Amino acid sequence: MRPEIPYRVIGRLGTCDIGTVWLAVDDFEHQVTVAVLNEAVAADQQWRDAFAASTTVSTEPEQRTGFLQADFTTTEPWVAYPGEQDPGAERVFIALGRDYRSDAPKEVSYDDEPPEITSPAPYQVEPATPFDAGPDPFSSPGRRIVPSTPKKRRPRGLLVGIAVGVVLLLAAGGVVFAVVNGGGGDPDPTPSTGGTVAASQPTTEPVHPGLEPPRPGDWPNKWPVFGPTNPVRPVNLDGLGFTLTLPARWECVAAAVSPGNARYNCGRNTDNGQIGGELTVRACTPVCDEAHRDELRKVEEAWGAQWRYAGANATLAETLTLDGADRYGLVVIGYWASTPGSAIDRQLVLRMTAPPNWVDDIRRVANGVRDSTKF
Repeated sequence: MRPEIPYRVIGRLGTCDIGTVWLAVDDFEHQVTVAVLNEAVAADQQWRDAFAASTTVSTEPEQRTGFLQADFTTTEPWVAYPGEQDPGAERVFIALGRDYRSDAPKEVSYDDEPPEITSPAPYQVEPATPFDAGPDPFSSPGRRIVPSTPKKRRPRGLLVGIAVGVVLLLAAGGVVFAVVNGGGGDPDPTPSTGGTVAASQPTTEPVHPGLEPPRPGDWPNKWPVFGPTNPVRPVNLDGLGFTLTLPARWECVAAAVSPGNARYNCGRNTDNGQIGGELTVRACTPVCDEAHRDELRKVEEAWGAQWRYAGANATLAETLTLDGADRYGLVVIGYWASTPGSAIDRQLVLRMTAPPNWVDDIRRVANGVRDSTKF
């Protein structure tokens, strides 16, 4: 359905469950991309406020955040960005953690209807209860930030929105790791095992579990990977059963290691705060079937973000804000066979956060873990 905006609409670029993105031109034939919040969703003041707040969120390093024009008071709030910016207006829905899907630009039809609206996930939640006692480097307020896909330039003719599935963030709780000091060389990521206790299944109810049921989806194939220009450090930690590839300046500390179970806290300090979080590997026995996986997922802390499937053997949840501040959070749960060709018997939980300009590091780590385990 044609949006009520002060531009000449060329075509629709993409949609998500709460809105649409359009390609348009102004009076001087300059291209713009416009994000429009669905009227039914905008009836909820929380969504209207979240939409307005997300218009200046950067979902990629060095990304410009200024928009051209906006109206947050109309029945269908909208915001316009310069056509040459990439990503364009879709960044608003990415920042809100929605499953944005791009289409090829098409002529406007009055038969075009917005997708069905599902129950929106809360865009702010309280911090989770820590897994470990002691000071928590992620205790500072952080806004749920939904991950963005790596930058990919749009054609100059009809700009095509980047299809991205991301938001939301790592709970401050349960993430305690040794960090690297700003000066000096990179320390060796030798795990500390002294004083650890046996890892086990979560025994307490999560403060903010993920929204159920998981939405359909696949692994985000546009997330960045470690390339030749990215300094990395492969490490083999006791109990993981695979090689973990990390950014060169990251360090891991063992939090709990026992036969069949291991938990490590990995990351480092930056000028904008800590990057990293918790990596847990557990035995998924005696039968790691769908019912058992559902039980395990529901006891994981996910900051109230929407779960979505990321392939046959994985689910994930993201957020772009934590406690009202800009911070990205990602939880990935994957399952794989410890012995190739045998039944699936292992579960991995990756729960990490980062400042907005370090989102790609978290996604590279997640891609590396998936590549090593083949979940």
